[in-house]
Amino acid sequence: MNRLKELRNAEELSLQQLGDMCGRSKAHIHELEKQGANPTIKTAYMIAKVLDKSVYDIWPDTTEIVEETIIVRRVLAKT
Repeated sequence: MNRLKELRNAEELSLQQLGDMCGRSKAHIHELEKQGANPTIKTAYMIAKVLDKSVYDIWPDTTEIVEETIIVRRVLAKT
């Protein structure tokens, strides 16, 4: 079960609008809504960010999500 369609409609976003905002196709968002596909972690977090919800708000049956954070630092050489 997911609440993606319900939350998207509450924000008055079309499938196309949400897809554009997340960098995903309208068809992909539709598949996620009807549970024909599972989101990647990246997609789940992108959708949650756009909808200003947690991933668990959208996919309440999710038992575990592994979040990886990669930090890239550039060290400037002293001249």
